[in-house]
Amino acid sequence: MITVTGPLPGASPPLVLVLAAGAGTRMGGPKVFAHVRGCAFATHIADTLHTLGWPALWVLRTQSQIPILADMINYMPDVCLNTNTAGDMLSSVQVALAAPKALFQATYCIWPVDFPLVRPETLQQLANELGSCDGAVPANNFCTGHPLIVKRHILCRWISSRPRDGLRQAMFEQPACIRQVPVLDPAPFRNLNTPDDCLAAGPAPRE
Repeated sequence: MITVTGPLPGASPPLVLVLAAGAGTRMGGPKVFAHVRGCAFATHIADTLHTLGWPALWVLRTQSQIPILADMINYMPDVCLNTNTAGDMLSSVQVALAAPKALFQATYCIWPVDFPLVRPETLQQLANELGSCDGAVPANNFCTGHPLIVKRHILCRWISSRPRDGLRQAMFEQPACIRQVPVLDPAPFRNLNTPDDCLAAGPAPRE
């Protein structure tokens, strides 16, 4: 277990880009409002952000979702909209980077909303081990997961390459120094796409 102590001395925490603009067709509605372990995905993510004290920018689909999200997490979040119904994760990142809140950030945490159970200590471990690398991802048993922590220069390079198949293609075609950080947390590798996925996640583990 890693004690959550905040950013390293002299370092600013990354801006978390919570990517929640998908339609959630397989979930039966927007995943940001879906429930797992008794809470909305949004609530789990907001609680983790509160524990870490990290700032966030939520990428939503419609203006009407903003008050619903605010009611769920009990504060008015910073939000931008990706209204492109055919948009993918990379298009949401592009929209987020153009938002005023994101303009002067050096480092970002790209957190797809369908990985809501990632633990605070996992995110802090990624941030602590970023170092001189361009990015850091959780890894376990030869698999990598989400969220991704990445520096602005490499993220802008990926976006400018305009890959047709999204962020994964950009990462392949524009190689960078991405550190794979071994973690024990299973949540970075557990993509919750359907109600059955949420049921399979089970109850919250006992402390």
